Amino acid sequence: LQGLLDSIPSILGKEYQERRPILVAHSMGGINVMKYLDERYENGGGKRPNEIFSGIASMCSVPPSGNGKSTMRTLRRSLKDAYRITVGFVLKKVNTDASICRQCFFGGEPKVLDDSTIDDYGVSDEDVARYQTFFERDSKATLDVSDLSRRLPSKHVDKEGRAPFVADLPPCLVVGAKDDFIVDEVAVQETARYYGVDEPIFVDSPHDVMLTRKWQNAADVLKTWIEEQILGK
Repeated sequence: LQGLLDSIPSILGKEYQERRPILVAHSMGGINVMKYLDERYENGGGKRPNEIFSGIASMCSVPPSGNGKSTMRTLRRSLKDAYRITVGFVLKKVNTDASICRQCFFGGEPKVLDDSTIDDYGVSDEDVARYQTFFERDSKATLDVSDLSRRLPSKHVDKEGRAPFVADLPPCLVVGAKDDFIVDEVAVQETARYYGVDEPIFVDSPHDVMLTRKWQNAADVLKTWIEEQILGK
């Protein structure tokens, strides 16, 4: 985890830090951003979040309490779904099993419509195979989940679930997906409370909001938020 946190300033670079970029984080990247902000606050000193970023958008993010509670909710809802998530991520089957990969990220298996055409959610078998090569590459370095569990951002929230630095945040957007197989509505609401956002926005999309045919739903929400909350001020 610390290696990821230490990499954020170098990824931003001096030029971008001076320009106060808009930070958009998805899935596990979302909780990494929360922990980055949390550690800066705990260590004291330095710039406030609204002095570093013009805005922070969290999309289908793992919530500040981690994915343990979400996993338990999935287990109570469906043993089959819990099994797919467990083998998909713990055993890394999302890298090799197209069916599990589709279920976790892209809305499920292709289905035959009434007119006999096949709806693959805009993600072809070739697309899935290509994305899996990226997953395989990125899985060579594995996040230490036990380390994350000891340092969860939720350990420092107030009684309302808000981050202690919420008053110093730039405009924030929290987006969830209505067809998300991994991050449920309760988790998205938790992330919204952390950032002091009254209501998250749920778009018609599976977990990977940027890759399926429905990518524009999340893109439009992001575009509108930037125009109204950041460029409009």
